[in-house]
Amino acid sequence: MTQPFILVASYPVKPNKLDEIQDRCQSIAALVESNEPQLLAFHFYFDEAGGRLGVIQVHPDAASMERHMEVIAEHLATAWDWLDDEGGEQHWFGTPPDVLTHYAVEHGETVDAFAAHVAGFTRSQASLVG
Repeated sequence: MTQPFILVASYPVKPNKLDEIQDRCQSIAALVESNEPQLLAFHFYFDEAGGRLGVIQVHPDAASMERHMEVIAEHLATAWDWLDDEGGEQHWFGTPPDVLTHYAVEHGETVDAFAAHVAGFTRSQASLVG
């Protein structure tokens, strides 16, 4: 049985980029929603001060994360125009695909990785209806 892969990350927002980031996040979310039906959850959040952007991704498996990186490749290429790569954090739950590991090393990402799944379950939204 494959295990889910979950990514939780946060990054400092570059000064005067808040409006641009909101537009980009909406664009990315729409792209992901229409091109990645396998993805279980995908959300962006700002902290209260608007100085940090957080993202939560819940994938059914590592292959989904790899597909996600392909879908958003154009956005990843320009992410550092509006996010500060200094002070970013990533937390990975599950075994990441190699492409994500290589990306993190290439960009000097700080990553806390929790690869060994101990216990748990995933519910689909369909199972909650009813």
